[in-house]
This record gives sequence, C-alpha cells and structure tokens, in this order.
Amino acid sequence: MVTERSSRLLALALLGSVLVVLLMAAGTLTPASELHHYPDADDLSQDYAAYQGERVEVAGTIVRTDPVVIEVDDADRRPTLTVTNVKEPVAVGQELRVFGTVQSNGTIAAHETVIVSPWETYYMWTVSFVAGVWVLARFLRGWRFERSTLSFAPREERDA
Repeated sequence: MVTERSSRLLALALLGSVLVVLLMAAGTLTPASELHHYPDADDLSQDYAAYQGERVEVAGTIVRTDPVVIEVDDADRRPTLTVTNVKEPVAVGQELRVFGTVQSNGTIAAHETVIVSPWETYYMWTVSFVAGVWVLARFLRGWRFERSTLSFAPREERDA
C-alpha cells in the first residue's frame, strides 16, 4: 500500500494520464457495423448516394405529416427527408427518431420509428443530477478527506 505523499501524487498523475490516453484512443476508433452503429444525418448530407440501400438512424423535427417529412439537424444546413412506413400517428413539431433503409430522392423506408418528447431529455438530466448529488452526499457522510496523506478515511461512528 502506498503511504507516502509523493508516491500518491505520482500514482494519481499516472492514473490520470492513463485515463486521458484511453479517452483519446477511444475517440479515434471507427464504428463497427457488427456493433450496430449506423450512418446518421451527417453521413447522409456528405454523400447521400453512397448510402442508398443501407440502414441508417436519423432524427429530426416533423415538418409535414402526409407524407411524413422530417427536418434533420446538420452542421451546415437543415435538409429534409421523407419517411415512409410510419405506423404511429404523428403531428407537426414532434421529434421523430427513425431507423430505416435509405431510398432514392431523400426518402427513408422506416423499419422502426420513435416519437421523442422534449420533456424526456430534461427528465433524464434531472434524474441523473439528483442521483449524482445523492451518491456524493452519501460518500461525504461516510468518508473524510485527509490532506496530509491525500487519502479518504472512514468517518468515526457517531453515537445515536
């Protein structure tokens, strides 16, 4: 067990460096189709013809319902795509996530569609934040930080 302050700082620096290198290495990996990563709107906007007949996953805001047309967010512009085979009722302004096959003329033949409500994202972030604060509070109630040794030690038991 490492007990000297300099050894702990060295171990912390080494582990931090390994974490940074691993995060950078993970960012350079290419998607593997066997892991079910499909092209998205950015890929389609670069070369639509190259993806005809392939499966894609896109999301956008519904701008028309008959036929269903979605406006996807792209870095430079806002292209529209026509989506066929939509089974659930949709309305203009809803967010639609589509998994389907690229057809000609800006059409996606949907295999699966999901309507995403705006509140779902806020709910996810709120629940995650509350859970993180709860875990941090539980940790701080049971442990204290010792600056002299750069370590965490259990708090003394309190008599109830």
